[in-house]
Amino acid sequence: MKIAKKLTFVILAAFISASSLMTGCNETGEESSYVSPESKVVSQTEKSTEEPESAVISESSAESVVENSEPKEESSEPENSQPDEESSEIESSEEIQESENSEESSEAENSDEKSAAEMSTDGYQFDDEQIVKDYHNATEFTNNEEFNKIFSGNAIDAEYKKELITAQSGNQMRSITVSYTTKWMDLVSVVYKSLEDLLQDRPEEYEKLLTSQDEWINSVGTVESSFYAEASDAGTEGLLAADAAIMNYFKGRASVLLEQIYELNGSIQLSDYGL
Repeated sequence: MKIAKKLTFVILAAFISASSLMTGCNETGEESSYVSPESKVVSQTEKSTEEPESAVISESSAESVVENSEPKEESSEPENSQPDEESSEIESSEEIQESENSEESSEAENSDEKSAAEMSTDGYQFDDEQIVKDYHNATEFTNNEEFNKIFSGNAIDAEYKKELITAQSGNQMRSITVSYTTKWMDLVSVVYKSLEDLLQDRPEEYEKLLTSQDEWINSVGTVESSFYAEASDAGTEGLLAADAAIMNYFKGRASVLLEQIYELNGSIQLSDYGL
């Protein structure tokens, strides 16, 4: 009997407990917070799948914030204006350079048109030094290389070479050489007179010119005699060589005086002297 009562009590207690669990209510009447293990697993799975989506949304939002926070690109107008300014500066620089070149060219042209008095330098000093020692083979007579190049194209030399080729004998060649020596003698007088006129306003240089010309004239006879003395025993060929040396002696004097005119004027036209 006692055992039956105990069993009845245990069954009743279990029933009450099961009933309480089934209603899902606690003693206070609130809804039970009980969650089955399976529900927990589902809840955790849902959370794990939802978190990456939230993270993606968060990253996307961050990118949007970064993009919005970046400074806006400048308008195309300021960018285009800078090359225009640089181009304008380059064009302006080129115009200035062209203007300077034009001025230099104009000055050079004007300098060519200056008179002899304007072209002459204050440091000019008359110098009639002749560098030639061997007149038999002389081709240059001054130290001024630029002038020597100009003088080498003189007409008298060109005509002499052409005529000399036509000679049929040594005596004929001597005759031609003597005739061209006379031409150089005449040219010396012409060039000397031109230089004398240019030095009228330079008393010191003018006096040097007179002195040097007198000395040169006085030396002509002695030089001719020495050349012929050397060729006295060399026959026609030797005499022809002496003739050529004497011709070069007069030619050299004309060259030295012309070079002085070139120094004074800064240029020279050989055609003005029949050359």
